[in-house]
Amino acid sequence: MTNNTETAKTPKTLKIRVWENLQLLTLALTIFGQVVVRFDWALYAQMIWLAANVLALSRDFVLHRPMADIVKNACLTALTAGLVISFFI
Repeated sequence: MTNNTETAKTPKTLKIRVWENLQLLTLALTIFGQVVVRFDWALYAQMIWLAANVLALSRDFVLHRPMADIVKNACLTALTAGLVISFFI
């Protein structure tokens, strides 16, 4: 296990920085999904949220986030996928 001083000394790779900053894209997709719902386009909003949830879940695995974050995003992804599928049934 490393302490904080060792972690601070190691430079972050570009790949890690990109994955960390993708949370901003997830936030933007969530806000855009809220705007789309306002226009009664629920299916499109759910698809946007599904993309945001898949991105957040992928980010959790790549960045080795805590299990609580992985479970939360897995549940949100499954819930949103279920809502998208229910539109077609």
